[in-house]
Amino acid sequence: MKVVFVGINAKFSHTNIAIRYLNNELKDMVDSSFEEFTINEPLEKIVYELHKKDADVLMFSTYIWNIDYVRKVITSLKKIKPSYTIVLGGPEVSFEKESFLRANPACDYIIYGEGERAMKEFILYKQGELSIDEVHNLAYINDNRYIKTEEAPLIDMKDLSFPYEDEEALEHRTLYYEAQRGCPYRCSFCLSSAIKGLRYKPIELVKNDLDRLIAMKPSIVKFIDRTFNSNEDFAIEIIEHILKNNKTNTKFHFEITLDRMSDRFYETLKKLPKDMVQFEIGLQSINPQTLKAIQRHNDLERIKEHSQMIKELGTIHQHIDLIAGLPYEDFDSFKKSFNYLYDFKIEKIQLGFLKMLKGSLVRSQEETFGYEYTDYAPYEVLKNEFLSTDEIIELKKIDYVVDKIYNEGSFKRTLEILERVYTSPFAMFEDLANFIDENFGVDKTIKKEKLYRLVYEFLKAKNILSDELVKALSLDYAVNVKSQAPLDFMPFTKLRGDKLHSILRDEEFRKTYLWQYIEEKNKDIVNKVAIILMDGAAYLVDEDVERISDDYVQRYNLYKHRSV
Repeated sequence: MKVVFVGINAKFSHTNIAIRYLNNELKDMVDSSFEEFTINEPLEKIVYELHKKDADVLMFSTYIWNIDYVRKVITSLKKIKPSYTIVLGGPEVSFEKESFLRANPACDYIIYGEGERAMKEFILYKQGELSIDEVHNLAYINDNRYIKTEEAPLIDMKDLSFPYEDEEALEHRTLYYEAQRGCPYRCSFCLSSAIKGLRYKPIELVKNDLDRLIAMKPSIVKFIDRTFNSNEDFAIEIIEHILKNNKTNTKFHFEITLDRMSDRFYETLKKLPKDMVQFEIGLQSINPQTLKAIQRHNDLERIKEHSQMIKELGTIHQHIDLIAGLPYEDFDSFKKSFNYLYDFKIEKIQLGFLKMLKGSLVRSQEETFGYEYTDYAPYEVLKNEFLSTDEIIELKKIDYVVDKIYNEGSFKRTLEILERVYTSPFAMFEDLANFIDENFGVDKTIKKEKLYRLVYEFLKAKNILSDELVKALSLDYAVNVKSQAPLDFMPFTKLRGDKLHSILRDEEFRKTYLWQYIEEKNKDIVNKVAIILMDGAAYLVDEDVERISDDYVQRYNLYKHRSV
């Protein structure tokens, strides 16, 4: 028997952990393998590639980002070869199983919930060693009758295999890893609320797995644990192990809750070098009525205090989420949540829009709160009794502008000044969003040069343009668009050619301003730094801006070379 597990990922850099677990369970029993594709590949290519595998059983891992693709792929495969046994698993089919099976006859079986034990039993059934009734977590239609078998006990995390194979080419990829399953919280919008209990993989197994992951040199390892610091002793041991053993450029991503952070956890974070670890944090809302409705408790004072403590370290990227469309969160309430979070001044603010996920508590409350949402994945909210469709559209425009102007860090100096002009950060981004939408659109890819020009035009149109803002905008541009000449309204010139190279070769200058590049060649440095002349001063630009002393300006006669 030949079995092929199929993962259709959102991006090439992503990996599918589920199909690797399942393949590990079967590879000693049958001819088992896995194949990965992306949603950006042509459907026909995926269909033909899978058909060429000549498998007996095809098992697809389903999520909100790939379910529509999976439906189309399995329908085509069944037309090509009706004898294929097609099995689907994952969160997109583990709930509302009967309706999915009846609407998608190309799907023969669903394995719901945890699949590691059930998939093994299913193959034993296909080999004639078990009856179908002995297979756990199975759903199917037989003679128009819906049948669901008993759910298996949850697996012991010590029995969970290492998902990746050492010979896989995984350098620079995104690898997913779990050290725990379950969550201490029961947030109504999250599927973790449907899983009972909280289980941890033995710490020594986790450490062994981490060593193997680090050796693969991925760009990032994302822990899919819902609350990484639910057990601080466990979390600290993991971070300490990463700190000791990660000698690569691999980053580690964790979802944490800030109000659980202890002094001991913070002391561990203080040891981390820059950019080895990043945190994703769910704030979601500051509205007390909303938090109660979604079964969440936020200690807002501790969250802000701890976020600022991490920020002061200057080594850990923080990504904090808000969700639009939650119960009782109307437009004005969302403004308050946004303004509260913006004051944190962390690296990334994520404005999410509620997904009415199958199996989540909030989906069962659609009538209670007047929810309308898309019938197709990702089941995004269209409106509810608190937030209109027009208001959601307005928030989506603001989300686009926050992402481009704040999250990408390209307008730090400009925003610092512009914030003083507005009554609130939300009002500032709302104004920017409406201007950019009217003059360009907020559903398009935009080049940075175009975005800087739009912000300049916005400042003019609002009659708030000043020399201070032009200078800030120019410095932001110089830092973030080093390869391009200044735009016509920017009052600076860039030093180029032989003069630039001679300055960069000056040993004294290198020791003073380029110490971090001291071993690099000029041809490599010029791609990372620039020297600009503005308002009678000279500035060295790399990730930030540093004014060059007047002694060097005079020594190199820089203002005789403005046109160079």
